[in-house]
Amino acid sequence: MIVIILQKKSYLEKIFHNDVYGDYKYFPKSELNTIKTTIIHPATEKHIVKFSVQKCYIVDETPQIYNDIILPHLFREQFNLQWVYNILEHKSEVERIVLEDVDPDNGFVMVPDLKWNGDVDTLYLLAIINKRNIKSLRDLTQEHLPLLRNIKEKGIVSLIQHL
Repeated sequence: MIVIILQKKSYLEKIFHNDVYGDYKYFPKSELNTIKTTIIHPATEKHIVKFSVQKCYIVDETPQIYNDIILPHLFREQFNLQWVYNILEHKSEVERIVLEDVDPDNGFVMVPDLKWNGDVDTLYLLAIINKRNIKSLRDLTQEHLPLLRNIKEKGIVSLIQHL
């Protein structure tokens, strides 16, 4: 975790703000470089845990393990999704939308992910689907193939147009 101390000659430039998440550029004294930072305010204990070093485990998950253990954990530990709804409803990050398809079944909004560092060579986009009843990849079935194909095809076309 990096702690930034603002000085008289330093300042923050807001890139965007959505619910508790915000991306800012920090400009320290002019003789130093710019630092891109993500600010989460107010940060909850869940945020601190999410961005802290954690042990990783590999689990051979069965449908029973998913239903009995993983799914209840997802519901219990789920973050507030208001930031997702803000993007879908054009309440926030509108200027960051790379691509949008408003179809209620196969539509989505594509925005740069917080993890993207701004370098075109490492472009990292997030597709947020308009349907709100899908919690994870495990919820996807054969009926979602048109949605996935739509994201892939329109995402590739948009990427080619922007390069």
